[in-house]
Order: sequence, then structure tokens, then C-alpha cells
Amino acid sequence: MANVWGNILVLVFAHFVGSEGNQCGEPTEYPDRRLDDKYRHMSDFKPDDSVEYNCAPGYRRTDGSRMSFCEEGRWTPLDLTCEKMSSSHGTNRRFSRQVRVSSKHATCSRPLVGNYGTVNDLKSNFKHGEQVSITCRTGFNGSGLYRCVHNTWHPRKPKCDWVKCPVIEIINGHIKNRRVRYNTIVDIHCKPGFNLRGAQRLQCGVNGSWMPDVPTCEPVSGVTCSSPAVAHGGIKSGAKPYYKLGDTVTIRCSEGFGLIGSSQITCGQYGKWQRLPECRPEVRCSALLMMNGKIQSGEKPHYKPRDTVTVSCTEGYDLIGSPQVTCGPDGQWQRLPECRPEVKCSAPVMMNGKIQSGEKPHYKPRDTVTVSCTEGYDLIGSSQVTCGPDGQWQRLPECRFKVSPTGNCGPAPFYPHAHLRDEYSPEQKEHTAEARLRYKCTIGHRWAGGKDSIYCRNGEWTDLQMRCEPKRCGSAGEISNGHIEYSGVSFGDTATVVCDEGYEGIGRPVRYCRDGGWDGRNAECEPVYCPPPPLVNNADMFDLTYDQVPFGNMVSYRCRTGTLIGAREMHCTKNGTWSAPPPECRDIVCPVPRVPHGSGMMGYRSVYRFGDTVRITCNPGFRLSEENYVKCGIDGEWTPDLSKLCLASRVAY
Repeated sequence: MANVWGNILVLVFAHFVGSEGNQCGEPTEYPDRRLDDKYRHMSDFKPDDSVEYNCAPGYRRTDGSRMSFCEEGRWTPLDLTCEKMSSSHGTNRRFSRQVRVSSKHATCSRPLVGNYGTVNDLKSNFKHGEQVSITCRTGFNGSGLYRCVHNTWHPRKPKCDWVKCPVIEIINGHIKNRRVRYNTIVDIHCKPGFNLRGAQRLQCGVNGSWMPDVPTCEPVSGVTCSSPAVAHGGIKSGAKPYYKLGDTVTIRCSEGFGLIGSSQITCGQYGKWQRLPECRPEVRCSALLMMNGKIQSGEKPHYKPRDTVTVSCTEGYDLIGSPQVTCGPDGQWQRLPECRPEVKCSAPVMMNGKIQSGEKPHYKPRDTVTVSCTEGYDLIGSSQVTCGPDGQWQRLPECRFKVSPTGNCGPAPFYPHAHLRDEYSPEQKEHTAEARLRYKCTIGHRWAGGKDSIYCRNGEWTDLQMRCEPKRCGSAGEISNGHIEYSGVSFGDTATVVCDEGYEGIGRPVRYCRDGGWDGRNAECEPVYCPPPPLVNNADMFDLTYDQVPFGNMVSYRCRTGTLIGAREMHCTKNGTWSAPPPECRDIVCPVPRVPHGSGMMGYRSVYRFGDTVRITCNPGFRLSEENYVKCGIDGEWTPDLSKLCLASRVAY
């Protein structure tokens, strides 16, 4: 009997507590901390009310907030910490006054919301009583105003939390991917012997509910298969509202995907499709990139294995290899040729000489010119010179100064990569015996050894021993999501930025090796993005997780009602455009079927839409030419042709 009365008292007490809502009782007591006097005679506290504590006599404050808040019928834990004072700290009264003064200067630090939200204020600290606004990203909770009360944010610590949907429990089924936060997609599967009624794929919406509604798994009478689901594929032929044991359908893949397995599948035991194939991305070669070359013919958006293109080099380059290249079975171009700079001879340079005939802007191997010496010089060698296969002039003659009886020398000799120092005049026609001239390397070249002086002896200049070699620039650096192709690293050479597929160059792509190193700066390879995919009326969009969609990502559409016309899936191309125009959701309606010589129909309804089927029975004396059902097609017409469905039976004589 005592137990019964005890249970009754517990129930009455529970009812009383529940009726009081979220109010709090008396604040918590602590041995080393005391409730401020102004709260000691209060007994009822509403949600969000706060109280203050001080350190007990003989203790001093070391850290933490003096505030405790009423939340959901309970007092929040007190952060205030107090330690026992020694005698040097003075009286308790003085210490208590010190705590109250310091609490007036308590501040709150800037809220940390990470990448999931924005603090709409640039300050790093907030005074007591100041407010701050938090804006959370789509899919996150926590937006609103927060107030700094001493050194604690109120009503709670600012934070952006994921929007979460309720956990799904499916009787006679199971779920793949049990995450429940915003934008999560889950797949529902029923046990053998149960059919799914409703959508198989759900998505957690921004309001914290699943879209569309959660389905159920219902028992079936007899073995039936649901519509076969092949990622990146669909039914080519044989579609029905439901499938019996032994029924077959033909599967085809979406554009850009290849079928792995048999295209024909059969509804087997336990309502499972046998040997369901896969649709895998087709092997493709990326757009052909040739340094200093281009595609001459055969260009297309995508290249499959065995596709061929014809290439050529830009002006000034020779093709090394075959002009025809083939996309290989591994998605790589086979035997890609090179475009190398054409072999050319520069204009022949002769000290104290000139071209007599055959001058032109460029000289190819085997081109010839005739040369002669200026007045006062004798030609030593043949007057006809030939451009060699290495781009150098063969057997270039020499113009020697005619020996003067006085022993003087003519003008200063010319050297390709060196010139007279500033203290000498290149215009001086004659120099005295034993005269000395000094040279230095030209811009873009550096001294590589040898003496820089020549002397006039016996009417001739001595040879210049100084060597000048091109300056080298070394590496132009490293870039993310791309690489640098070099024509060389010496003075005058180039470094070209080539971005990886799915990235585009921002800035000047080519740098030149100058006297002071590589000019300018490297271009940067930034990701290619597509704009947000277009919204389709009366359709849900799946797999979209970005405002700007990166190259290669895919979105898919599913009509809420009606039939989807067009591409079910689209992907972001390397050009920053979508691979297909957006689809449409149409309500396709077929007329009431009128079958000549047909007497019966099963499946009658007031409106027939795409995919609906009707079973037909022919009149006596007529037979079915094909299967005994017709289907409402995508064009709003019945298939097969109603007029040819019931044919006259053959009469045996």
C-alpha cells in the first residue's frame, strides 16, 4: 500500500513540475562561492533569467564568469573560480569590492563560427551589454542576435550548427548512408518480399525535413520487381508499371557512359533483377594540346578510343613525327609529334665585310650568299658561303686589314656577343701600332673567361680571347594545377604556363628570359566553374552542393509530376558550361484507347498519362497481333498502334 501511495505522489509531483514549464528553482549553492545578496530572497526564475555570484569570505576570484543562467528548467554550471586568500590580501570586505569593480570591465571575445557563418561586426572584443549579429550559411542553424553579459554570450555561445533531419526508421527495409544533416541524400531499400511505396532516394532539406516524404516497405503478393535502377542509365525497351518473374528489359547508358555487362536483364526470384549491368564513364582523350601546334582537322568536343585528328605546327616550327595522331584505349594520345623551331641561319656577320648578293630575311639550310670586304680589307677564303644543316654558316671567310707601311691598324674588329667599352669610339678608322682596345659582353651575355683586350701589332689586331655566353634564368618557379614548358632557360628563351584540365590560366601565359631574369610573373591556374544549374519547373535537383559548380561535377533532375524530357543528368565542362540544356517536366496525356475489334480493357481510368498501360481483349474472330497490353508513350500516343492490334483470325477449311 505504501508503494502505491508513493507512486501516486511521484505522479502528482511530475504533473506539478511539468505544469511549471521551464522555470528554475533556487540557484545552486557552492562552498567557496556565495549568491549575491540581491537574489537571496527570490525563489521563482523565468527562462533566460540570470543570477550573480561572489567569492566567499576569505577567497579571491581567479577566473571565469560570475553569471549563471536559467535554461530549460536548470541553472547553467558556474564558471567562476575562487581560491583561498592568504592574510596579505586584506579583509574580505575589500576583496569583495575588488571583484565587483573588475566585473564591470569584463568583455566577450569575438564569436568563432568558422566557415559556416559570418559575424556581422569587425570588432574583436565586445563590452558588457553590446550585441552582435550572426548570419549562418544555408543549411545551418544559429543566425540571430547575441548579447554580451559580463564575459559570457547570452542566450548561449554563438555557433552555426548543421540543420539535421530526423533519423529514418524503415520497417522491413534498410537505409544506405545514415547521416541526417542538410543536403544529405539517403537511399531506401526494402527486404525481399516487400515493395517500396514512395521515393527510393530522399534528401535532407533546409527546413530539417526529408524530401520527398519517407516511403514505406509493403508486402507483395507474388514475386514482382520494381523498376530497375542503373546509375547513369535507363530503360531502352520493355518498360512496364511492374515486372513479373521472367520479365526482361533492355538497359542503355546516358551519354558519356559505357555499358559494362549485358544490356538485357531479367526479373528473378525474390523480386531481384539478375545480372544488373553498370554504366561507367567512357574512356576519353582530353582536348589535344600541342606546344606551338594546332589541330588541322578532326576536332570535336570529345574523343573516343581510335578517333584520329590531323595536326600541324605554327609558322616557324617544323613537325617532328606523324601529323596524324590517335586516341588510345587508355585515354591517352598515341605517338604525339613535336613542333620544334625551324633550323635557320641568321644573317652572316663578317667583320669589315658585307653581303654582295642573295640577301633575304631568313636563311634555310643550303641557302647561299655572296660576300665581299669593305675598302681597305682583303677577302681571305671563298666569297660564296652556305647555310648549314645546324643553322651555322659554313666556311665563313675573313676580311683582313691591308697591312699599312706604318704598322697602324684599321677600325676595331666586330664580335657577335661583345662590343667596345665606353671609353673607345667604334667610329675611329685607324689606330696606331701597339694600340690597345678593351671589350665587354653585350646585354644578355656574361663573361665566361679569357682576356678582354686586343692589340695592334704589325698592322693587324690580335685575336680577342674573351668568351661571352648567354645568361641563364634558371627555373621560372612552380605553379599549382599546371606546369611550365620551357623553350630553354638562356637569354631570349620562353617559359609558358600550361594549366591542367579543368583549370584556366589567369594572367600572361608566356615569360621571357631577360638580362635580369624572367620578366613579369607566372599566370595562375584557377578552377573552371559553371554557373548554378538552371531550375526546372516542377522538378527536384540532386547532387548540387556548391553555389558555383566545379569542372566535372554533375547534377541530376527528377520530376515531381509528369515526365522528364531531355537530359536527366548534366555535368560541368572544362569550358565552364553545362553539357546539356536543362530538361523539362511535361504532363503527357494519351486519349482514351479505341481499339478496332477490341471488346475489353483492363486498367481503365479517366486520364491516361505517360507510362500507363491497358490490357486489351479482342472480339471473337480476332486475335492479338502483339502483346496484350498497350502503353501511353512519350509523344502522347499509344504503342503499339491501336489500329493494328486486333487482326482477323485465319479460318481453316
